[in-house]
Amino acid sequence: MSSLPRSLLLPPTRDEALADLRAVVDEVRPRPGEAPCTRILALTDRLDAEPALRARLTVAVHALFEQIDAVDTLTDAGVLSESALLPELAHRLARRVLPPAPRPDRLHSVLRELFPHDTDADWLAAVPPGCWARLQDALGLHVDPATPIPAELALAIRVLAHRIAALGLRPVLTERVPELSPHRGESPFLVVSDQVLAYVRAHGNGRVDDEVPALLVCQETLARCRRAIDDLRAHKHRYGTSLELTALSFRMAGLIDRLELLLALTDPRDRQRGHDIAAVVAALVRAERERDRLGLLVKQHADLLVYQVVEHAARKGRAYITTTRAEYGRFLLSSMGGGAIVAVFAVAKVKLASLALPLAGQALAYSLNYALCFVLIYLTGATLATKQPAVTAHTLAASLDAADLEAADPEAGGDGRDLGRLVEMIARAARSQFVSFVGNVAVAFPLGLLFAVAWPHLLGLPLADPTKAASLTADLHPWLSGSAFFAAVAGVFLFSSGLVSGWVDNRLVYSGIPERIAAHPLLVRFLGPARATRLAERTEQKAGALVGNVVLGFCLGSAGTLGHILGLPFDIRHIAFSSSHLAIGLFGQGFELPLAEVLTLAAGVALIGIVNFLVSFGLALALAVESRRLTLREGRALLWMLGVHLARRPLDFVVPPRDPVAT
Repeated sequence: MSSLPRSLLLPPTRDEALADLRAVVDEVRPRPGEAPCTRILALTDRLDAEPALRARLTVAVHALFEQIDAVDTLTDAGVLSESALLPELAHRLARRVLPPAPRPDRLHSVLRELFPHDTDADWLAAVPPGCWARLQDALGLHVDPATPIPAELALAIRVLAHRIAALGLRPVLTERVPELSPHRGESPFLVVSDQVLAYVRAHGNGRVDDEVPALLVCQETLARCRRAIDDLRAHKHRYGTSLELTALSFRMAGLIDRLELLLALTDPRDRQRGHDIAAVVAALVRAERERDRLGLLVKQHADLLVYQVVEHAARKGRAYITTTRAEYGRFLLSSMGGGAIVAVFAVAKVKLASLALPLAGQALAYSLNYALCFVLIYLTGATLATKQPAVTAHTLAASLDAADLEAADPEAGGDGRDLGRLVEMIARAARSQFVSFVGNVAVAFPLGLLFAVAWPHLLGLPLADPTKAASLTADLHPWLSGSAFFAAVAGVFLFSSGLVSGWVDNRLVYSGIPERIAAHPLLVRFLGPARATRLAERTEQKAGALVGNVVLGFCLGSAGTLGHILGLPFDIRHIAFSSSHLAIGLFGQGFELPLAEVLTLAAGVALIGIVNFLVSFGLALALAVESRRLTLREGRALLWMLGVHLARRPLDFVVPPRDPVAT
């Protein structure tokens, strides 16, 4: 700080002004363990005591920012780009390999020089408003309504308003939300740019009472724009969505945030000018540090995909979470039905393996066998244990939405989200999953054994010869085979099938497929209006699940063949099929295995089920929770509450309590 020049005879050059400000930033940057405002308060005391230093610092600020272009940084930094993922990824990679030449006349270059540390944005945001207010008073940073807004700031405000208006009037948005159509004359996007221009012109027009009313109008219009975006997201199950529409809503929200922040800088009523400046600087500094991060870009676009599919998967998952003992019993019966169907197709898979099929034919046969099994389970209303986690996880995450809550627990995680309800939902989902495992295995194993016993009597040949039987049991050994890893592969496919189902459901709604089916001239002519409408309703209700089941079948059926072609240890294991194969393998070997070996194989089957569940449920829950922006603090609170619930009422995770309200 002592190196700051004191002379005011000549205005500083850009480099001199930048050096002065860099010295100030280095001085006020908090040291480890130091309060963020300690050094800022020391600077304000010195500025009060040394008028010449205050004048020199003020001159340096004005001299620097009069010589740079700030509009692009103010409007673009930290706002989601309109570029698609691959072009933007290539652009960032190119900048990483060959960084662009420095542009000393741009604000982002100045910020990079002033705030070179990754933690700078954090401490800037952590400084209390009162501390910034003292620095503001020491530097005399006050808005004068009688003077125009600085040219660069005024231009940035107008550019942001025009961009918000242009995005809000795109057909992809107005076709889904008729209230936003410009023909209705009610769209806030139609007037926002005019109102912002009127506010900018109100500054410096000689009338000191014009600014605040004009600013209030702008803020109310921006609030309406934000409500329109929030409504679009909240009702995406009704409108459907796409990556384009979701990206549009994210970008519009970012632009509105930035415009509101810049308008706050010009508010003549604001007495926290220093805090507003710091908020803008912190946002820009963070954006500059994250500008070329590849992982962040991929995460942003993954979030867009999450928003596209999670809501539809969540609606399907509610059917797989039991609350009462009656529901629990019905779920057990439906799971037993699923086990019976699996046993039939497990036998079919054993016989398909005995055919001398080429690799492509083998993959196709296995895939059709799995797909037909899963589709039949779905159409009959039966339950497959490992299929449900991919959709129930989304339902659990949906319970975090404040709009879904009957009562919020402010101590659970903040932001009006009831983590206690989420813990209860996890317990319900866990016991539903447990009983579905029990139902599947309780029927798949004995029915598989029954087929193995009856097969020689009906057809004169064993279902599996001793060699094939030994292979079936060896594939289930928990540590002498790759069953645990292959179960994890199956878990990934189970998770992916949930995404496919959600994506298809979303595309049906977004593209208006049911309405188009109901109104199709040929269908109406040959089926009649009533039947065409029923076909449309069935398509909307079942198409996503059917496609997801077929995709899952082909993934599971072709995995082993793909591993064989590539020479890699790549295959799948599924608990329901494995339990039937265990029964067939034991019978094929005449039940001559030692009891310890049989128990080990049974443990292997249980391990397959656990891994199936943990992988598919964990991936789906992580993705769904990410779509709800669960914070680190909320995550820790959730784990603690879940542990407490498990310790106090462990049976809640296995069977429903007598009083379901107590869950």
